[in-house]
Amino acid sequence: MGGVFDPVHYGHLFTAEEARIKFKLDKVIFVPCRQPTHKRENNISDPEHRYLMTILATGNNPFFEVSKIELCRPGPSYSIDTVKEFIKKYNYGIKIFFITGADAFLEIDSWYKSEELIKLCQFVAATRPGYDLNKLDQKFKKVIKIKGEFRP
Repeated sequence: MGGVFDPVHYGHLFTAEEARIKFKLDKVIFVPCRQPTHKRENNISDPEHRYLMTILATGNNPFFEVSKIELCRPGPSYSIDTVKEFIKKYNYGIKIFFITGADAFLEIDSWYKSEELIKLCQFVAATRPGYDLNKLDQKFKKVIKIKGEFRP
């Protein structure tokens, strides 16, 4: 589960736990990004502080882990690079579930190497109040076309 996590909040924790249960995930890895590519805000907290906040917030759940993978890499945080590193680190045969908010998922076309990313992992888009589920449905149809499969 990637994000800025500034700050990490109950919505992140709830979404992660619900996804873990629904999709029978062994664990959920929170990945605070070093330099967000889609948020142009200048007032984002220091990456190390966001990492430590995420550690504190997730510490009571034995199925949650926090990774510094993007904090150790210079420059912008691209999801494709992170997913490829996780595949190498954990095993080339693992299945990665990419948990994100519906708002971020709706912008997936603008992500760096989005089609390659879509082919490497399963997406879990958590709905948030105020987002049109029809738009989300249209985006999933495009992802299915690229990926060639769908798992409810």
